[in-house]
Amino acid sequence: MNPRLLVVLAVFAGCGHTPGAARDVQLTVDAPAGCERVGRIEAREATGPLSFSDASRAAEDELRREAAARGATVVRVEERSEPGTTTVVLKGTAFRCP
Repeated sequence: MNPRLLVVLAVFAGCGHTPGAARDVQLTVDAPAGCERVGRIEAREATGPLSFSDASRAAEDELRREAAARGATVVRVEERSEPGTTTVVLKGTAFRCP
């Protein structure tokens, strides 16, 4: 089998799954009302063999996992890389909402 194909398959297998509570974390551009600020979080994903769109989804999943690990339920995304960059970077503030 082609080694490049194995790398692409491994990347997709590892990035396509958002476990448990991370699936429930909402990403938004607005600050949620009545929620406790948990802190700043960041996620990065290199485009490499991925399209910018796929790398963006992978970075969003990582942001959700980081937020869930800190007990957050919402992330206000404040910075997002522009298409055409080699690494997708998402930065935001995590909140715990009732």
